[in-house]
This record gives sequence, structure tokens and C-alpha cells, in this order.
Amino acid sequence: MMLPWLLTVLALPSTVRAAACTGNLDNGSPCTSCLAGKYVDSGSCADCQLGQYSNQAGQTVCITCRYGRYVSSVGQTSCVSCPAGRQRPTGIPSDHDNTADCIYCEIGKFQDQTEQSDCKICPGGYYQDQDRSNNCLDCDAGQYLENGGGAANHDEKSDCQDCIAGMRSSARQIICAVCSAGKIATNPGTVTCDACGAGKYIADSTTASLHNDANDCLDCIAGQVQPNSGQASCATCVGGKYMQQQGQEKCVVCAIGRFTSDSGAVDTYDHVDDCKPCELGKFAANNNTETCDLCPAGYYQDVTGLGEWYVARLVTISLHSSQ
Repeated sequence: MMLPWLLTVLALPSTVRAAACTGNLDNGSPCTSCLAGKYVDSGSCADCQLGQYSNQAGQTVCITCRYGRYVSSVGQTSCVSCPAGRQRPTGIPSDHDNTADCIYCEIGKFQDQTEQSDCKICPGGYYQDQDRSNNCLDCDAGQYLENGGGAANHDEKSDCQDCIAGMRSSARQIICAVCSAGKIATNPGTVTCDACGAGKYIADSTTASLHNDANDCLDCIAGQVQPNSGQASCATCVGGKYMQQQGQEKCVVCAIGRFTSDSGAVDTYDHVDDCKPCELGKFAANNNTETCDLCPAGYYQDVTGLGEWYVARLVTISLHSSQ
């Protein structure tokens, strides 16, 4: 005697049974799901082919591996990631069925991540002269390499250009920097600019041609000095001092009995004659002074330019009357 439930199944039209068993094995009996890694093919469960996978049971089709992945054996539930240094664009299953389908990055490019669809051009300041790389190499300090231009502009060390004289760079730079104020670089490929010596300066910090020769370090003018190296300016001598030569490190103090006022004007400190003698009635007991002092009460000075005063003699007049 035939079971009632079996009579019900057999009574269903074939199109209904197929719909009820979509993605499963349908042989006229209750549906059984095909396992993950397989799919339904003409009423049977078949393995997913190379380059494809299924990650769930009961599938009617397998899925082609996406970009950056492959699968090299049948019946798989997942794909394998292409390693760093390689790439795999999306394609048909045969483009994803072997590890060799993960294409090595060409020179000038790299890929530092797994499972990628393409390789990246090395950025500015870097190059790569080997294929299948997961990184790029540094341009040296004293060199630069601009961004862009395609892989051909980043595929050999000679693509890294030396900084011109008057400029410098650290490693991995896209541009070189002009030497800062007070410094020079007389040779190409400079890493660190050289400081102008004491008594000299360079005010500019933007134009390489003003930093590429030793003569670009200018002497401080008379009346000004610079005690330090690598400076952008010179300092004017202050009151009580002068400097009548160029390119000097420090000012000279005025002699005792002489002074220079602290006016701030360079031309008032650029010659020894700018140290003026103290006028009558005044003195300067020390050198390096801005003003002369009045003689104190009971003292006088009747000569200019001296550093001392004299005691005034007190004269007593006695009146005598004779008879």
C-alpha cells in the first residue's frame, strides 16, 4: 500500500517539484541540499570548478572568485587571497584558478596588501627597481623624486634626482628645500646646509641661487656685528661701542672719557670717531659708556675727554686793615 505523503509528492506537477527543490537534489523524493562547495547540475550535486566556490549549501550556481583571489582545486567553499606584491583583476573563472593568476607587480609599482585587484605606483620620494615587491625603496637624503609620471618614473634609483646647489633634503622627499637664512650648500645632493661664519649673514630663505656659493655669505657692515654663525642678520652696536670694519663678530668699546649714545642708527657706531669726548664739566670713569656724568659738587673738569675730575680748591680771603 502506497503511503499517503508519497502519493501527494508524486501527484505534484514536475514544475512544482523543481521549484520546491531549487538549489537542491530533486529525484522525486524529498529534497536534499547540496553541500557547500557544490551546486545542482542536472539533478545531481556537482563540485564547483576551478576558479569558483560556493559558501552555502543548496546552491544552483557557483561564484567566480573576485579580484585578488583564486582557487586551484574543485569543490571549495572559499577562495585564497593573492599575497602582497601581486594583483589579480576580476575575470572569468580561468583567470582565478591558479596561484600563477596572481600577477607580480611590475617594477615601479608595489602592493603592500593581500587580495588586491591591481598594484600601486610608488609615490613621490620612492622607487622600486624589482618586480613582485610589497614596498618601495627610499630616495636618499640630498635627493628628491616628484609624485606622478607613471611607473616608468619610479622604476630605478637614477629616477631620484640630486638637489641642486643651494637646496637640501632628507630622505623620501618629493621636493628639495632652499637652505634657510644664514646657510649655504655649494654642492648638489646636499643633506645639511653649511652655516655662514660669525660676522656674516644671509637674509634670504627662498631663492636657491642666493645660497649656492660661499660669497653669498655677506659681511656685516661697519657699525654692525654678528657673534654667531648661521644668522639671517647682523646686530647694530649699542651705546658705548663701535665697529669700523666689516665682517666682525663683536663691537669695540669706547675708551675711558668717551661715549656713544644709544641712538640705534648704524652710522653712529661705524668709526672710532663716533666715540665722542666728554664735554667740559663731565667725565666717564669707565669705558663702554653711553653718557658722561657731571662732576659732583666740589669737583671740576676743565679738559674734554677725560675720565677723572679734580678737587676744587677752596680759597679763603682774609682782609687785613693796617693802621
